[in-house]
Amino acid sequence: MNVPALFFRHLSVLLLLLVPPALAVAQKTLSELSLEKRVLLIQDRVELLVPDSMMADPGAAGEREARMELHTPHGGLVLRVQDLRELGTDDLLRDWRMVLDPAKEGAYTLERLPRRRDLDRIRYQEAERGTGSDGIFLQGLLVRLPDDGLVRLDAFVDARARGHLSAFDSLVVRIFTSVVAGPGRMVREEHEERLALCEGTLVTVLLPPDHVVTTERRKDLQVHLVDRLMPLLSTSRPQVILSCGPAPTPLSRELDLGTGTRSSRPGTFLGQEVIWDHYRDPDGGLQLLEFMTGPAQDRIHVALLGTTDQDMEDLLRIASSIEAVSP
Repeated sequence: MNVPALFFRHLSVLLLLLVPPALAVAQKTLSELSLEKRVLLIQDRVELLVPDSMMADPGAAGEREARMELHTPHGGLVLRVQDLRELGTDDLLRDWRMVLDPAKEGAYTLERLPRRRDLDRIRYQEAERGTGSDGIFLQGLLVRLPDDGLVRLDAFVDARARGHLSAFDSLVVRIFTSVVAGPGRMVREEHEERLALCEGTLVTVLLPPDHVVTTERRKDLQVHLVDRLMPLLSTSRPQVILSCGPAPTPLSRELDLGTGTRSSRPGTFLGQEVIWDHYRDPDGGLQLLEFMTGPAQDRIHVALLGTTDQDMEDLLRIASSIEAVSP
């Protein structure tokens, strides 16, 4: 073998060794990809099988949403999984169709899949496939878990995959077919949660039945969201927002409630008397109670959002149950 041929042979081997693991899938077609990696998502409530080279996006990891990405020579696949924080209904197919297509324009086709492992499943696709901010939407799956919570899975591909949509569709169908309930469950009974509020400060909050808490990081703020679980399509979304960080923006400003009515009412928080600012929007469909306390760098911001007077009373009871505890 002459020297140039030997050089290029060794060079090709070296380049092959330098290929990232995620691109090693080039040696297999999409239809041959085995689903050999078992993953748990959304606080271990959803379990599914994916190709070994499909990786979680650390930037999108959270209690309510997760993203997984697969990079292939044929294009990229993104799987987005979201906890809707809503409960199933008696006619889930009808109600989910209303969520996807409120104008009833036939924008989506929906199919109820056979019940599997105690899961109700609805597959949906766009009637005419289009490209959005997330890429080309392939198909989605709505899953009703044994705890009655709803989780949606949506699959997208990038523009490079346009010539291989059928192969990616087949891969997604296999992934969706593998979905089962994980070991995690929502706690729907009355219970106490322990939360890190500011640095070195722990609090407990007593949650009534059918209330859940989620923790998120938003810029410089640590945010805890307490949501009341409501059925799909419910217009009521009572929520407690508890955050700590530098210079939080008043929610009344973000929601532009300054043109509505404003009043004050007393309350308690962390065992101290406080004064809540009470806002009602001009249309009367939204109410907000909020206040801020603490130093500039660790400013505590509490906001209560509801639609009825009863909502606000229930949320005030949750807020007043919050107490500081020892680390």
